[in-house]
This record gives sequence, structure tokens and C-alpha cells, in this order.
Amino acid sequence: MLRLLPKSTQLMQQARVPVQGCNSSVQRSILYSMVWFLWKARNNYIFRNQRSSIEWLIEDCYAQLVAWISNTSKHTSICWRKWCRSPVSCFS
Repeated sequence: MLRLLPKSTQLMQQARVPVQGCNSSVQRSILYSMVWFLWKARNNYIFRNQRSSIEWLIEDCYAQLVAWISNTSKHTSICWRKWCRSPVSCFS
């Protein structure tokens, strides 16, 4: 039986990222960041034998995404505490 990948919204809900009311470009940015960090953690595990907890991975992903958004978009005043509670609310 062929297994299909879950929808991006399902992945973000698993990571407790609220996606309701979030436009698709923000959803994609968050999803791509999560996928990149998963890939980075996978490579660190395989090639450097470094393990990362899921909690650390999500926290690091959020921190890097805030830095990226702050440096590349018009949303330059992102509050870290607000971001940790609800990343999507930072774009409203």
C-alpha cells in the first residue's frame, strides 16, 4: 500500500503551529523552514552523529525563521514572546 505525505497544514498542526487565518505564503514559509531544519537535523545525525530533540528542533526553527523574516520582509518588528505563542499572529 502506497503512503502519501500528509498535507502541509497537518504537519504544522503536529508541530503546534496555528495555521487558521494564515495566508498561503506564510504557511509555505513556515513549512519550508520546518522541512529545512528537519533535513539539517537528519544530516547532523547521519554525518556528525549529533542527535537533536524535537523540542530543540522546533525552538531552533522558530528562532531562525524569526531572524530570517526580520531581515528579509516588511515584518521587522516581530516580538519573540508573541512569536512563541502564535507565529501566525505576527503577520496580522
